Amino acid sequence: MIFLIKTLDTTLFLLLLKMNTMNNLVALLLFYSASVPQKEVKIGERVPDFVIRNIINYKKSEIRLSDLKGKLVIFDFGNTGCASCIKLLPEMDRLQKQFGDKIQVFFVIPESKERGQEFLKKNHIARTVSIPVITGDSILLKKFPHTFIPFESWVDKDGKLIARTDPDYVTAANIQSVLDNRKVDFVMQFEQLYDFQKPLLQLDSSIIPPVYNKQMEKKLYYSTVTNHLDGVGPTYKLVVDSTAKTVKFSFINFSIKMMYDDVWHPNLPPTQQIMDVAQPDRIEYKKAYGFRAEWNQKNTYCYESVLPLSLTDEERLARIKSDLTTYFGIKPVREQRELECWVLRKAADFDDKWKNALPVTDELKAHQKEDGLMTINTAMGYLNWNAPGLPPSFNELNLSKEQSTQFFLKNLFTTSDYDTIRKKLSEYGIALVKEKRTVDLYILSDH
Repeated sequence: MIFLIKTLDTTLFLLLLKMNTMNNLVALLLFYSASVPQKEVKIGERVPDFVIRNIINYKKSEIRLSDLKGKLVIFDFGNTGCASCIKLLPEMDRLQKQFGDKIQVFFVIPESKERGQEFLKKNHIARTVSIPVITGDSILLKKFPHTFIPFESWVDKDGKLIARTDPDYVTAANIQSVLDNRKVDFVMQFEQLYDFQKPLLQLDSSIIPPVYNKQMEKKLYYSTVTNHLDGVGPTYKLVVDSTAKTVKFSFINFSIKMMYDDVWHPNLPPTQQIMDVAQPDRIEYKKAYGFRAEWNQKNTYCYESVLPLSLTDEERLARIKSDLTTYFGIKPVREQRELECWVLRKAADFDDKWKNALPVTDELKAHQKEDGLMTINTAMGYLNWNAPGLPPSFNELNLSKEQSTQFFLKNLFTTSDYDTIRKKLSEYGIALVKEKRTVDLYILSDH
């Protein structure tokens, strides 16, 4: 009790002196306990027991963490506006059903209980799963702080935090390893406060030549590339120092492809970009290369240049481009090639079958994303930007303005298979054919 009194502020201390019943004392202790700031839990530490409230899609709306003892608990952090978070839900649901009472997965969101209920009811993915959702969260965020989502916190059957990972690691094999008490080799997601105002390299001031002539300005210009910086998300920064008369430009934890895209701006869809390099697996991440976190550690870099403020934007950009091609040995090339492409055009029965398209209404617009509705423009966007491994696609339908804004049926494209897509398009009188076209290409080449 002495220690408690010493830690209370003056107001609470005076309140304690006025209390003379056990009930009041207990009430004060509960109030004091609730007011203590939540402490971040470190890897290997036992997570303090606490109440989890505002749970929906679950047998109880409120539980204690200790109620889950004996289970592997995975807190899947996201929000209802995060497409990649929502895309994970069916897999999380499948794993929950596969392992049953051995694990418990929670989707954790900061939004209100009402928003969570609306999301489960209306989102075309969320309404198909039975994952419980913790809404209005702030406590879990403080215990397991993070900046980027989706983000996973793993708490073992004994209540210890054993991992902080990206969702790639949430697999049946990894879950089984944890349940079997086998060692797991996860790349942990740690976040450190990084001061982007400071230079990437801390130079030894003792070896920088002094300024002997007072009329001269102290000069310190450089460019550098380093390996991946743990605990920091991909970021770029431009800092103008009017005192030193310099401009500092930084890429932090960017892949080679990300840096080149940001500097050269290809402005072409992925179907018109080619990796003509000996090791394409070091340029841009693909799922086939394994866990993203492990790939990032080996294949993302930090670049920084400090250049005179007197240079124009075009001159600084030219220096940065020269640095990147020198450091990485890869040059961007623009050229035209004749390629086999996918072409959409009207079939003979188009006028009759296009009647299957949905008329535009405010109600459909309001739920367009949740229901997976597409216009012809969003369909073309899928083919050229979101479906991996496809050739360039061209819209030669010559639709009217009204037809261009009409919706197809729900989730028209869920595949990259030519015959499947061709069959679906034929339901609307659209022919999908393979033809040669001269195409503008953006090529990254190392020779």
